[in-house]
Amino acid sequence: MHSSERIWRPHLVLGKDRRLNPEGADRLERIAVVVLCHGGKVLARRRPPSVPWGNFWEFPGGRINPGESPGEAALRECREETGISLPNCEFLGKLFQDAPHAKQEVFFFGAEYPGDQTLQIGDWAPGPETQHPMGDYLWIPLEQISLLEWPPVNREMLPAILAWIRSHS
Repeated sequence: MHSSERIWRPHLVLGKDRRLNPEGADRLERIAVVVLCHGGKVLARRRPPSVPWGNFWEFPGGRINPGESPGEAALRECREETGISLPNCEFLGKLFQDAPHAKQEVFFFGAEYPGDQTLQIGDWAPGPETQHPMGDYLWIPLEQISLLEWPPVNREMLPAILAWIRSHS
């Protein structure tokens, strides 16, 4: 390996190994994610191939703005990314990870789709990944979500997410 090549490995806890992301080692990025469920399905989409964890699946979410609570950010991100306005969401937990550009504190929230909004969202179907365009949110059946590829913190959080969804069904 050449000295100019960076080594990068995901971690689910904040590590002390600064070689993992030397440019952003002291930077903490706060992320809010909302797991939206409806009728035994969860809303998710595939990440673009050019970003970390490209082609993996993700829930609606993004950076928490200064002065914004994690819950407020989860509701805002859901509205911005999907057009779905939620009245509230429930805190499910938080995890840490080292990303290539910064350490991340990821807050997970759960919410039930209120059902009072018209959506143009398709259903996930088994088959080649190419049949699901990148960036399009899909309703994924609960029994399928653990079979898909997720970024590390999402994967780590799946048991808690599934338990929360089942307790609200």
